[in-house]
Amino acid sequence: MDRVRDLSSSEDEEVIVVNAKTLIIGPCGAGKTSFIASVTGGDIERMDANKATQYVSHSVYAVEKHEGEVIPLDEGGASLTLPCAMNIQFLIWDVFGQDTNAQAVNPMLKRSTSLTLIVGDVTSEHILDVERSPLIPYRQIMTHTRQPVTNIPVPCLLVLNKIDLMPNGWLEKRKKQLDAFLSTHGFIACCATSAKKDRKSCRSVFDIAASKHIATINRHNPNMFDGDMEGTESSESEKLDIVTPVSEAKGGTSASGGGCAC
Repeated sequence: MDRVRDLSSSEDEEVIVVNAKTLIIGPCGAGKTSFIASVTGGDIERMDANKATQYVSHSVYAVEKHEGEVIPLDEGGASLTLPCAMNIQFLIWDVFGQDTNAQAVNPMLKRSTSLTLIVGDVTSEHILDVERSPLIPYRQIMTHTRQPVTNIPVPCLLVLNKIDLMPNGWLEKRKKQLDAFLSTHGFIACCATSAKKDRKSCRSVFDIAASKHIATINRHNPNMFDGDMEGTESSESEKLDIVTPVSEAKGGTSASGGGCAC
């Protein structure tokens, strides 16, 4: 969380605005820029498929959560009912990638990061191999990066793009392999997306991220909310932000929908 402030909407509804710097990294050709364009409403058809992002580009995407919405906190059933509306402003940093050198990501770009999306081309060889996946170096460079304020490890969410190029049910048939990959490398969730054919799948990534971020804020700053907690207490692994969040979180005016594989 970068900063939080209270605002009043035109209807005098209290709104908490949260700015969350979000780093987008991954190999060249994974479709990171197309993914962001799909989320923000850009014209993907006019994009030059052969033109790589130069250094870093910036964009903003907001997810709204309304008063009374239920935010899942863990798989044990714990939840939070929002006592007021929230607006999660994802400040997206699209960082260029290199096929064999994740270290090309400038360490300065990781400062003040609240969330990292690691985007991979699902058609790539060994994409879910726990030892040989081309995504592993990108996860490793974030290992020691911590969120501002909370000082917890920056959560990393896996995005498997270009799922439309795979046979139906391809990822579901590899659930055990996927679960092993997520667990081994500490991803909080995995979403399967198609940047060019399914905007809804791309936007659902940020809906999940918003719910997870709110849960983190509540855990480390419980005085921010006056709402009651329901269900069981979070486990130790949840405190480390390394478990898979519930993928059917409600809300998000422009980021609801499917596409999440786990």
